Amino acid sequence: MLVVTTDLGTHLRAAGQLARTVELQVTYADRSTTTGSRTLREPTAHTPAIRDTLYATFAALGLQRARVRAVTARTGNLAIAAGTAVQLTFDRSTESHRTLEPVLERAARPFGPGAIAPAALGTYTRRG
Repeated sequence: MLVVTTDLGTHLRAAGQLARTVELQVTYADRSTTTGSRTLREPTAHTPAIRDTLYATFAALGLQRARVRAVTARTGNLAIAAGTAVQLTFDRSTESHRTLEPVLERAARPFGPGAIAPAALGTYTRRG
């Protein structure tokens, strides 16, 4: 799911948009689905905020031994980033990540998507 959240944040920032809601759809082996969504405290394109919300949504679904076929994540209720205020925090880590995300995306641009990824992804290879 970390790959999905990284891609969602990247696409939102590239489009100059912020998301107000995130939705998670889980498809099971029998092709039935469960959907959960959450509204964010503030519109964001910040990957860690999207990731934490998706993980909380997944945990709230209470899937213990489910045979999961696919997980789909979406953002919705979009706003234009240029016209939206962003609440600054005193959390140095959050502010550092917000500053670093666009820099990493600019550095990776000449090499293509997935050239720079979070270390937690290990040797991530993008499909598609």
